[in-house]
Amino acid sequence: MFKNTKEALKYVVKIEYRNDGEGTGVLLPLTNTNYSYILTAKHTFGKDDNEKGDDYYKISISDIQKDKIELSNSKNIEFEVLNIIDFNDIDQKIDLLIIKIKNDSDTNKLTKLTIFEDEFTNCLAYGYPKIAQEAHTAYEPFKATYKYIGVKNKFEIRLSDITNIDDNLNTYSLIQGMSGGGVFVENHKKTKVYLAGILIKSSHNNNLVALNIKSLINNINESLKNKNLEKLIIDGAEWKDKYGFDMSDLDFEEEIKEIYEKEKNKNKFIKELNQSNDNKDKFIEVFNKKIKNSLKEEANK
Repeated sequence: MFKNTKEALKYVVKIEYRNDGEGTGVLLPLTNTNYSYILTAKHTFGKDDNEKGDDYYKISISDIQKDKIELSNSKNIEFEVLNIIDFNDIDQKIDLLIIKIKNDSDTNKLTKLTIFEDEFTNCLAYGYPKIAQEAHTAYEPFKATYKYIGVKNKFEIRLSDITNIDDNLNTYSLIQGMSGGGVFVENHKKTKVYLAGILIKSSHNNNLVALNIKSLINNINESLKNKNLEKLIIDGAEWKDKYGFDMSDLDFEEEIKEIYEKEKNKNKFIKELNQSNDNKDKFIEVFNKKIKNSLKEEANK
C-alpha cells in the first residue's frame, strides 16, 4: 500500500494551455533560489493533433505563449510562469519541458522532491486526467507496478486498479490529460516520496509509458548547468534510511580544488587533462562523483 498519497499530491500541478490543451506537471521546489521547476510533457503544448502526438519534437519553445499557460494545484493555488526550458541541446526527441516558476510562500514550505535513483516495483501514477478537469481535482491516483521495456530512457507502469474506476472507459480515455504527471515512489519505511518518472503516453493492456528521469538526469543537469540554472537532485532512499543524510549532502569540491592546484604541474593525469582542453571544473565534477560512488559502494557492502 502506498502510504504517502497526500504527500505526492502536493507536487501534482494542473496545466491548461490556450483553452485547447490540458495536462499535468510535477513541481520540484528549489530552496536556494527565487524560482522552482515544473516538469511536464512537451507534447502538451502542441498546436495541432500531430504535435500533440508523435510530432511533439517539432514544437519550438519560442512558439509557446507563456502568458497562455495556467498552472494550479489541488488547493487552487496558481503559479507564475517565468520561462520555458527545453532540452533540444541534448536530445530533440525527449518529450520533456521544464516550466520555470516564481517561488512563493507556499512553494517555499514544501520539502524538496528529489529524483529516485534506486530500483523499485510499486509506484503511484498521479495527474489531472481530462475527466477530472471540471472538478479541478487530481483524480484518484493509480497504483501501479514497474515494467522494464528495454527502451532507452523509458519504462512502463502497469495500472493495477484501473478496472475498478469505470468499466466503460478505456485506458486512453482515463489518462488523457495525465501526460506530464508523475510516477511517484516511496522509501521502504514509507517516510518520504520521490519522483521516478514523467508520464508521456498510454501503451496497451493498462500500461502507461514514462520517461525515466534517473537515466536522463546527467544530460538534463548538464543542459541546466549550461543555462546557469539549478540542477535536479537525485537521491537514494536506502542511503538516506541507513545513514541519515542524502548523497546530495556530500560535497568534496573544495578538497578536490586544493588537490588540483597542488598537483596540476606534477600529476601526469591532471597535466594530460589540461592538454586535452578539459578544465578544472570538469576535473572537480568527475572526481567528486567518483568519490561519492566509491563511498556508496563501500557503505552498501
